[in-house]
Amino acid sequence: MQPNAPSIEANSRPWRTDQSNEHVALIHFGGQGSDYLDQLTHLVTSFQTVRNLVGQAQAIFEQIDVTKHTRIEPLLWATEPASRPSRSALLHACVSYPLVFLTQLATYMAFLESMEVTHDELLPRIRGGTGHSQGVVAAVLVATATTHSDLEDLGLQFMQLMYHHGCRAQAAFDSVEEGHRANKVGNVVPTPMLLIRGWTESTLSSFVFDFNDHTMNYHAPVQISLVNDATSIAVTGHPMALQRLHAALEGKVHSHHPIDSFRLEFLPVSCPFHNEMLSDAQSAIEADATRLGLVIPGNALHFPVIGTTSDATDLKTYRSRDIIPDLIRMQLSETIDWPAVSVTLQSKIGKEKCNVFDFGPGRSTPLVLYPRRPSIQVSDWLHRTKAERAPMSPREAQVAAIWAALLTVDEADIGRKTSFFALGGDSVIAFQAVAACRAIDVNLTVTQFLRDPTVKGVVKAANSTQSTDKVVWPEAHVAPSSSDKANDDFTVYPTTPIQAGMVTATLSNASAYVLQVTLRLSGAFNQETLVSAFRSLVAANELLQTTFAATDCGIVQLIPTARKPVAAVISHVSDVALPELLESDFARGFTLNDSSFVRLAVTSPSIIDGSESYGVMTIHHALIDGWSMNALLSDLLDIMDGQIVSTRPAFRTVVDYVNAQDDVATKCFWTAYLQDVVPAPIGHETPKHLDDTRGDGGSLTLTCSVPLSRVAQVAAEWGVSQSDLAHFAWAATLRKFTRQNDVVFGHVRSNRGIPLDGAER
Repeated sequence: MQPNAPSIEANSRPWRTDQSNEHVALIHFGGQGSDYLDQLTHLVTSFQTVRNLVGQAQAIFEQIDVTKHTRIEPLLWATEPASRPSRSALLHACVSYPLVFLTQLATYMAFLESMEVTHDELLPRIRGGTGHSQGVVAAVLVATATTHSDLEDLGLQFMQLMYHHGCRAQAAFDSVEEGHRANKVGNVVPTPMLLIRGWTESTLSSFVFDFNDHTMNYHAPVQISLVNDATSIAVTGHPMALQRLHAALEGKVHSHHPIDSFRLEFLPVSCPFHNEMLSDAQSAIEADATRLGLVIPGNALHFPVIGTTSDATDLKTYRSRDIIPDLIRMQLSETIDWPAVSVTLQSKIGKEKCNVFDFGPGRSTPLVLYPRRPSIQVSDWLHRTKAERAPMSPREAQVAAIWAALLTVDEADIGRKTSFFALGGDSVIAFQAVAACRAIDVNLTVTQFLRDPTVKGVVKAANSTQSTDKVVWPEAHVAPSSSDKANDDFTVYPTTPIQAGMVTATLSNASAYVLQVTLRLSGAFNQETLVSAFRSLVAANELLQTTFAATDCGIVQLIPTARKPVAAVISHVSDVALPELLESDFARGFTLNDSSFVRLAVTSPSIIDGSESYGVMTIHHALIDGWSMNALLSDLLDIMDGQIVSTRPAFRTVVDYVNAQDDVATKCFWTAYLQDVVPAPIGHETPKHLDDTRGDGGSLTLTCSVPLSRVAQVAAEWGVSQSDLAHFAWAATLRKFTRQNDVVFGHVRSNRGIPLDGAER
């Protein structure tokens, strides 16, 4: 044993060699999707046998041509962390597939060293083994090797096969994935594998079938590939297809299922293992095995190794037949049925005293499937870590304190993974919790809160929201037939759907969507100051210089280039009363022939309005919304006051964001979300059960006046926004007049929560 290897007292070992033969073991290994390199690094620095093994592995990799991916140097990366490539490079199948296997072999060898036992001494005690995904190969290695020397030599052969397997699988996927790449959506990076927690296999199978049927014209089908347990299932396919499935599932669960029991997670893999699209690589990998001299008949196994398909076949039953082809197929294109595998593996024990050893890497293998067997995470044991609850971060502790106060529970009973709903919370109190979190700068939406209502999940969602300012969306483009409007003075840009709708309304009614703001001028804030400030404000914001045009492809916006900015439109009027000015200016409205969709009119003092003068700013709603109007006026007043105003983000970035969204994913979400929704009868033909033959069929009008101050007071008492209070009030109204407990209605959103730098400005 290496001098600096962990010192393990005999009575602290998880399994001792001096025990009777009645005490036996089951072994299993994990698969892809884990951060394996940290585990390998610990083993290299702590165990000499592992260091020697990894050194031999690196020498083998040095002889392999790796022109198409990162050079594989496991010993260097373990001893000099600064030399490591990017995380995406480490997760690439050509790199991760052989190194995950190497980490599994290294963990097993370190276990032997710590136990002060040889492989051939431990072998008779092992009653069975398996592996999750590629882990089944490590189980076959341990079952086949007779001596420690066999373990190393055969292990390095298998490592080379795993390298070729990863590369062949990746190449097969890349050949069909080209042209179907998905863009990053916010902080979510779609991958070829989506883990779904909270649904049974039968429910998910039905949903996936319908999803494939509805989207067959847009992408290749997705498929269920890994059944981890009754409600933890992985689906594989093109990242873009899984991105759309993700949207459809979110739409379905948000409207039909308890949110706190449902999770979606893209797994960090580069290839959709266990998917039929990889089956073309089978013959090439079999040829690689033949070239490496790897032929393993079933009767060469010293203990049962359970295959990972629903048949859960004991590979020993192959007898003289080579198991390698089926071993490759299990990882490449066949579905994993882990519950079936677990049941079969445990049947090999009977009444014997048994430990289950999980060699990892990481915690990728679900131990819950062995509820009656003492289970040991070998990597944790080797690290000598304590099974304690992870301490909370300062921000998590603040969130826990808020929950304790809101729900009147003991803060000590709240852990990082404690559910808000398990503590007695509900969707109404969730609004108060979100408001309280915002007060301590933990900013997230109610939707984000409900998606993962744990202390850890809430803080993670808030951090995710704060980091979205680095997302850059691809630049939007108009159809070629619309670009004829472009010249050296203007850039033709698409409009958002709501902009197009507003401008279209203006074509038939010049006053449609016209907004007016009146400023009373006095003292230093006079006409001259206002006019100068307005010119500066327009010159500094391309949005205020933007106009619109109609093309064969619809409404587009014309954004002036820096070469020729648009001058502010300012008029001076006199001897006109303010109400008359507002009325005439509103009637004038805007047309597509206008050089600007914002203008300023300044009135001079007159006997009509006494000694006061006013400024009237008129702007089209297509340029600005209510949220931004306050910001615009704030900038205008700051300039008038002589203050420096920072440049606000260009609105075109919002257009970029809107155009970058996947329309199919959006359709999938809303189709699932609104499935089975019955339209409210209000505004339609009166249903029979609501028909009142006693009246004359006329409308009923009820007027109830509540001061805005009272609305604000009630909202503050409940810890919700005035907007949320209005939504609840309207929902209650619809419930009363439709005689339905579930009602659906639409409302306008400010969309300041989109993953876009400066959206709130």
